[in-house]
Amino acid sequence: MSNNIVILKDIPINTNFSLWNFIGIALVFIIIFILFLIYFLKIQKLSVKTAPSGYVLFFQIYIQTIKNLVTEILGEKSEKVTPFFIFLITYLIIANCLGILGIFTPTSTITVTFSLAFIIFIGTLINGIKFQRLSYLKNFTINIKIKKRTYPVMINPLKIIQKTIPIFSMSFRLWGNIFAGWLVCTLILYFFNFIASQTPVVGLINLFGGIAFIPFDAYFNLFCGLLQAFVFLIISLVYWKLERTTI
Repeated sequence: MSNNIVILKDIPINTNFSLWNFIGIALVFIIIFILFLIYFLKIQKLSVKTAPSGYVLFFQIYIQTIKNLVTEILGEKSEKVTPFFIFLITYLIIANCLGILGIFTPTSTITVTFSLAFIIFIGTLINGIKFQRLSYLKNFTINIKIKKRTYPVMINPLKIIQKTIPIFSMSFRLWGNIFAGWLVCTLILYFFNFIASQTPVVGLINLFGGIAFIPFDAYFNLFCGLLQAFVFLIISLVYWKLERTTI
């Protein structure tokens, strides 16, 4: 089992988009499609008098939890954006945790995390313009006050940098944590393989390495993957909220 994982992960370590990333992204979308397809098929079979259980109950709790989080931070009127954030965190959870299957995680590449952060940035601009109208543009200019009214004078480069910095901070935070976890797991796995290769007979099976690697794999790929997905979601919601109120 562990040898198979080595083969799947035995690829050059880089931050560029590659075939492995394309396979990982495609696999994430396929898994999401299958999960929600099963949910919709199961929920259609339920009658009005039948209480949801098992798979359906889990998904309803999952969806309701995210919905409550979105409405708590953005307000009740923002309930319609809940599907976007459900998809976002579902994508992140699956993408971050693919490493536990020995597959190169898409979010361990800066191209993917930068794209996700850029989408959130576009969302912040849309929120700012929607809730602050044209006055939102004053956030990017140097303004002067004349008779209790504010007038833009020129573009403020520092404000532009301040507004765009979250793209880099969010993308590098997610990429750094996921990539570091993947790299540590890979090094630990190679270490166990090296030790096993120096041991007669046992090296052919590497049973100890396979068992000892499980807690490391679970922590770095599962626990950290779930944690980073949740952190990314919270930061995204907070940025959207700030752009609705900051003038």
